[in-house]
Amino acid sequence: ATGFLPAEVALAAAAVPAVGALAVLGGVALLPRLATQRASGDTGRLSRLIASGREHLASGVRDAGRLLGSGHPLVMAGAVGYMGLDVLALAATFAAFGGGAPALGVFVLAYAVGQLGGLVPLPGGIGGTDGGLVLAFVAFGTPLGLAAAAVIAYRVFQLGVPALLG
Repeated sequence: ATGFLPAEVALAAAAVPAVGALAVLGGVALLPRLATQRASGDTGRLSRLIASGREHLASGVRDAGRLLGSGHPLVMAGAVGYMGLDVLALAATFAAFGGGAPALGVFVLAYAVGQLGGLVPLPGGIGGTDGGLVLAFVAFGTPLGLAAAAVIAYRVFQLGVPALLG
């Protein structure tokens, strides 16, 4: 949306996901406060399990905040490196199918938006991320055939190689 990365994307197409991302980040930052609020008087088994899950969620968010806030070079390098290498792996699959990856700005935006497809509650989680990535790339101008082939190959390597080695 700001033009920081080179791309030809409409302002609304870039700004809407950015605002959504800021809202999600704000929600995650508030999770420790929201998760520790308890229901009044209910001591059933399900209520205790939900309360335990909330406490673990709040603890995990606080731990992640402490790690990121530490500024430790290895923590920061790991966070940036993981996403960077994952994006490069997806870009390599675009190159393998003879189509150059979209412009850097489009690529990073489509990757970030597409990964949100993993949040769609599908049985076994199968297809949400793949579909989200393909739809995001197509929405930002990548031909459907190229986007589908690259994303499927990327997911085969991303999930298949560790499964074989494991």
